[in-house]
Amino acid sequence: MTLELLHKPSMAQLTSLGIGGNARVLAKVRDEAGLDELSRFVEREGSDLLAIGEGSNMLAGDGELNLALVQVACERKAEAQISGTSVLAPADMRLPG
Repeated sequence: MTLELLHKPSMAQLTSLGIGGNARVLAKVRDEAGLDELSRFVEREGSDLLAIGEGSNMLAGDGELNLALVQVACERKAEAQISGTSVLAPADMRLPG
């Protein structure tokens, strides 16, 4: 499975602040094919996209939110690639610190 959809996730359970209503869906993208699936889902359902990472530093409103939350959840973690003054980092890479 390259895309896992969880319907009506609680923002309070997904954010470090522990508050907020329910989003329309949480999409866990496992690979590039999952991004294609997500694109088709959003086009069909008409939800707004919000990339949430691990949910820290987010404040969500109460009630029903017309949001498709996106988390990159790749099983194999890629390393950052550094070339001169450019850095190419994967979307799910944790920053140091």
